[in-house]
Amino acid sequence: INYQLLDKYKNHTKELKFYYSDDERSFKSEVYMPARDDEHYHEFAFNNSLEATVDEKRLENLYEKNVIGFLATQENLNDKDFMEYIKELMVKFPQARFKAFGFSDEQRRNVEILFQDNIYKIQFATLSDIYDFCQSLEVLISNHIRQNINSTDIKLIKFLIQFSQDVAFTRVQDLKYKNTTINDFEQQHQLHFKKFFDDLEWFGYERTDITRFGNTFHEIFLKKAGEKYGIKVDFSANENIHEIIYWSLKLGFNNHNFFKDMLMLVRKFQGL
Repeated sequence: INYQLLDKYKNHTKELKFYYSDDERSFKSEVYMPARDDEHYHEFAFNNSLEATVDEKRLENLYEKNVIGFLATQENLNDKDFMEYIKELMVKFPQARFKAFGFSDEQRRNVEILFQDNIYKIQFATLSDIYDFCQSLEVLISNHIRQNINSTDIKLIKFLIQFSQDVAFTRVQDLKYKNTTINDFEQQHQLHFKKFFDDLEWFGYERTDITRFGNTFHEIFLKKAGEKYGIKVDFSANENIHEIIYWSLKLGFNNHNFFKDMLMLVRKFQGL
């Protein structure tokens, strides 16, 4: 049971009775979800679904092709750089559909205002269940590193890393490095990428890939994927870090298996 979440919404539940002991707290009666017409219902339900026992069978082949999604939390909607980046992706990927996932009518109205010039390209989807979420998109554009105060965003990424079979995600931490090259970015995060170069074979690559594709992780990963899936991937490590997301989306929309490759690689970096 998510005690932190219950504390947040305890004034909105139908019944919430618990007592404290020195080292634990237990419920004396059943805790009910907020009523469906309560403004907090969808957020409460979605967060609970992230922490419930996972039905991995239901997650098999659960995604919607060519759909880019993002969380329409207040933190994300107030992040001007992030909103501008979503609009930039709309231009770069006109064939894709966009979904803003949120919980309230206020978030829906804010999305309609922010995207009033692109309203035909975006759909607001109300979240209340992780399985509904997964069947409604192919890739999530996550802002959780820039807006790490939102627990829903963080928990969703943790869920996708551990359990997702088809819905991939890409992070936009690179927005704060928007004047940074790929090479400089990897130099600034040497310890992270050192794992890859120290054990290339375990990650599924060969030493010759460095000569063939380049000296950075992103060159090797994306260009070798391009070769595998028949897409010419053309960028250098001296280009802007934004190229990483562009080529990841281009490869994944061309062949969904690339998104599955992304998930597998993230799990290897995480040691899962």
